[in-house]
Amino acid sequence: MVEKLLSRSERQARTHEELLDAAQTAFAERGFHATSVAEIALAAGYTKGAVYANFSGKTELFLAVLDRHIRRTREADPAGAADTADQFRRDWGLLTFEALMYAVREDPEMLQEIAERYRQVDQLHAEHLAAGAEDAAAAQDLAIAWAALGEGLMMRHLADPGHITHEVIERVFTRVFPAAGGQAR
Repeated sequence: MVEKLLSRSERQARTHEELLDAAQTAFAERGFHATSVAEIALAAGYTKGAVYANFSGKTELFLAVLDRHIRRTREADPAGAADTADQFRRDWGLLTFEALMYAVREDPEMLQEIAERYRQVDQLHAEHLAAGAEDAAAAQDLAIAWAALGEGLMMRHLADPGHITHEVIERVFTRVFPAAGGQAR
């Protein structure tokens, strides 16, 4: 079978996505600090120059991975959306907590960028929870509570996965947010 020749913009888009895929995998496996731009480039089959042609550095690449995750969540069919426990993958939790702590301690600009993404996720949850809320402000408050509960449970799950299992997380969400049936987007 003859492969279609890609235009320059199609090649750039493919390179961009392959770099994001490699970055997400490397960040999840090794963490934000331990992962280098060179390692990501090698895993994607490109040079560091290709990374820097697409992203200003590791921080922007990490934020782009978050942006893609948020975009995919927004575009997902709510009926087919993953259940709450699926959002508590150990690698994703470790990565986001590590990056957040790094930003709090070392990089105020990255912290502002992460805060903006938290607001986007809160908005997604608010849209999902709006049916059971009195008004938009109540839905926003519920979304913030949803995220805070999730983050706390994730921390506990990371510390004690045998006790705070995915089943426990589902039960807690179902009890605290019965109108949403424990199902998050």
